[in-house]
Amino acid sequence: MSGQIKALEDHIETLKAQLMEMRQERERDRADHAAELKGVETRLIEERTHLQEELQEARTKADHAKADQVRMAQDIAGMFNELRAITDRHADHTAELERVRDELERSRQDAGLWREEADRERARIANMQTDTEHTEREMARLQAELAQARRPWWRRVIRR
Repeated sequence: MSGQIKALEDHIETLKAQLMEMRQERERDRADHAAELKGVETRLIEERTHLQEELQEARTKADHAKADQVRMAQDIAGMFNELRAITDRHADHTAELERVRDELERSRQDAGLWREEADRERARIANMQTDTEHTEREMARLQAELAQARRPWWRRVIRR
């Protein structure tokens, strides 16, 4: 009987050690995930800010081009060649604006992918928590069995 108790105690110690390792691994995973999410968030904010600045710059350039076109229209006879150059610049700005819009759309898609990945990580953490809870319940059950096994045989027979 004492051999069985010793085996159960050893098994409980093993389970405790495994539980501790799982908890430490879970905490490391959480910390790594949080750091990774923070880095991604920082990078996305920087990219968004950069894209906003480029978009504002493109809008400013487009506004300047439009203002130049209005002024040039008043003296079209003498400045036709200059008006053509401004029109070409406007076309370049429009292409640049389209490129910025494409980059913005790609950034939005990337952000969606990061959100999906974060959701997968949250689900994985939830699964790990469920596994931990199951292990803890199993340990409680084994401890109850051990307590029952430690009772004298005559108490178990009369159920006291």
